[in-house]
Amino acid sequence: MIYILDEAKNAECAREMLVSGNYVGSYFNGQLRTDKPPLHYFF
Repeated sequence: MIYILDEAKNAECAREMLVSGNYVGSYFNGQLRTDKPPLHYFF
């Protein structure tokens, strides 16, 4: 279970990257998220 808001955003960004196949840029609710590098979501 995800309890912290930041964890939820990270999980959603990773999900959107997986669904779209775009592993270079991270998006949250369709908007570019630049506060964390894309490699962060792979770990």
